[in-house]
Parts: sequence; structure tokens; C-alpha cells
Amino acid sequence: MDTTRNEALEAWMEDHQHSSNSLAKAVNEALEDLTGKLGTYDGRHVREWRSGRFRWPNTATRKVLEDISGMSAVDLLALTKAADHESVGLSARRSGYGKPSVAGVDRVG
Repeated sequence: MDTTRNEALEAWMEDHQHSSNSLAKAVNEALEDLTGKLGTYDGRHVREWRSGRFRWPNTATRKVLEDISGMSAVDLLALTKAADHESVGLSARRSGYGKPSVAGVDRVG
């Protein structure tokens, strides 16, 4: 798989003094606030997001990433290539999360 480091996430984490583990903890706590169930992310997941090797997160995770960062999940996770958008749309449809939009990126709702 051809991957590109996620410079947007790395820059945001550096600007906000987050390690992989501290961001995972923040995501887990925000998931608990949102869903009532503590998230199960750890530093490995965040390192995968940073490396560009990851599956598109589910709707709840994208929501808390957006709430925490103030950025859209597409921007934060550096989803820029058309092929990435296509795989996101397929992943969203298979998992049942969200409603695929014209661009192939699902929207909450």
C-alpha cells in the first residue's frame, strides 16, 4: 500500500503538545462522553493515523477527532487523493456508517 505520512495530524499534535498516547486518551474520553462507552484506542492507532496506514475511522471517532482538533476529519487525516476518497466511500458503505455523498465521503446524519 502506497502511504504518505500524515503531516497535518503530526503538525496539529505538535502544536497542541499531544503524544500518540495522549491523543488516544483524549479520543477515548470524548467517545465516552458522546456514546457512553469508553473508546479503545491506544497510541498504536494514532501512530497508524500519523503514518497514513489506517482504515477510515467510524462516524463517532471522526466526530470526536473533529471536536478535539477543530478540523474536519478529512483535513486532519490528510485525505487528499481521489483513490483515498473512493476507498472511504466503500468503507463507509460496507460498515453502514453515515450516508455516502457525491464525493464518496460519508457525512454524519
